[in-house]
Amino acid sequence: MAWKGMGAMKIAGISAFLFLTTYSSSVAQGLVPCGNDPSQMCTWSQLIGGSGSLVSNVINFALFGFAVPIAVAFFIWGGIKMVMSGGNESRFNEGKTVVTGVLWGLAIAFGAWLIVNTVINILTG
Repeated sequence: MAWKGMGAMKIAGISAFLFLTTYSSSVAQGLVPCGNDPSQMCTWSQLIGGSGSLVSNVINFALFGFAVPIAVAFFIWGGIKMVMSGGNESRFNEGKTVVTGVLWGLAIAFGAWLIVNTVINILTG
C-alpha cells in the first residue's frame, strides 16, 4: 500500500510541475487574442472563429500544452513500472494498464479535438 501512495504523490508532483510550466508559457503567449484594450471588444470571429480564436487557443492549450505532457509523464511511469516489475506479473500488468490507459486517453482526446475542430470550421466557414 505504501508503494501506491508514494507513486500517486510522485505523479501529482510531476503533474503539478508540468501544469505550472505549460501554464506559464501559455500565459506569456496569451490565450485571449483580443480585448486587451477596453475600447476594443472581441468580435464573434475572434471568440469562436478558426485558427487564433479564443476557443481554438484554449482547446490547443488544453490538448497540446496540458494533456500531452501529462500523458508523457504517465506513459513513462507505466513503462518504468513494467521494466521494474522484476518478473512479477501483477506489477507488469499494472504498468501495462497505465500505458494502455494513456493511449486510450490520448486517442479520445485527439478524437474529440478533431470533432470540435471540424464543427468550428463548418460553423465559421
